[in-house]
Amino acid sequence: MNIFTGKTTAFRLVQPSDAEFILKLRLDSNYNKYLTPTDNNLTKQYEWIKRYKKREEKGEEFYYIISRKDNKLPIGTLRLYDFDLRKSSFCWGSWILNFNKTKYAAIECCLFVYDKAFYELGFSHCHMNIKKGNTKVVDFHKRMGVLIVDEDEEDYYGSYPIKSYDSYREHLISIIDVSSNNE
Repeated sequence: MNIFTGKTTAFRLVQPSDAEFILKLRLDSNYNKYLTPTDNNLTKQYEWIKRYKKREEKGEEFYYIISRKDNKLPIGTLRLYDFDLRKSSFCWGSWILNFNKTKYAAIECCLFVYDKAFYELGFSHCHMNIKKGNTKVVDFHKRMGVLIVDEDEEDYYGSYPIKSYDSYREHLISIIDVSSNNE
């Protein structure tokens, strides 16, 4: 499979050798406030990735390392998961960008996720839950046109159909001045 790259970022599937990088990101208090807690155990992280790779082989989810194009430095992670084929819907998360991120990394991640899920995997809808306290991410998704369809004490539940992405995609591309194509 070709790997999508943007102006400043590249994406590749996670490998077991990425366990230490992922664990450091997930344990870093600068980034983990809104993530599912992770044990400080490299062996457990490595084994989780090995189990994930089996789900990846079946096309059940995809977990990526995000890197800078200029120096190949890993700067984060993101994951497509919770595929609901009956509803043609997916979710994405495990999204972490560290302090080495590029100026347009967040926008490039969105282009990658939605292009991959909608145009390559054939989904027509994205469902998501966003922690209420994560106001930057809530605002980011709202600007993109994500509709908040429900909420509970901790989370907002969002809905994002392909038609909303289709109408917003060109705006995202114009921001980063890159044509989004697979290399």
